[in-house]
Amino acid sequence: MTPHDRFMTSLPALVALLLVLISALPMSLMGLSLVPNVAWVATILFARMAPSTWPAWLAFVLGLLQDVVFATPLGAQATIALFLLLAMRARPARIGTPILRDAWFEGAVLLVAAQLALWVLMRWVQHAPLPPLPLLRAAVVNVVWFPILAHGAMWLVERLPK
Repeated sequence: MTPHDRFMTSLPALVALLLVLISALPMSLMGLSLVPNVAWVATILFARMAPSTWPAWLAFVLGLLQDVVFATPLGAQATIALFLLLAMRARPARIGTPILRDAWFEGAVLLVAAQLALWVLMRWVQHAPLPPLPLLRAAVVNVVWFPILAHGAMWLVERLPK
């Protein structure tokens, strides 16, 4: 494998890392955070489209970084990212290019389940009642960002070495 091929293969991880770091910037509109959970979305997308570029350790490390960025208990988002990766690897392979609508539906279900799992973990760790509205807001933001990030991921995967 040439150095260029190695760089191109690592590009999805580098882009995801950059997006996680950018998500540390406060971006909100009328009190609603506009920042998606990049580690989760990228794990779902790249585990589906280019599994060889998305090892388990990468999903875990990006999840840890997101724990720091979003001030969640260390390891919570990392563990959920691993479960998302396992869910994507366990699903049956489909022949041909995935239709964005199907990928979006599958991603939306996984993202809402992941957000619910994070909410349960946060409630369990903090021993305090957490309002469900932030859960709903975060899930909506993730689902809305999914097709935008999916188009970028498809563009990137097309340029990966075969």
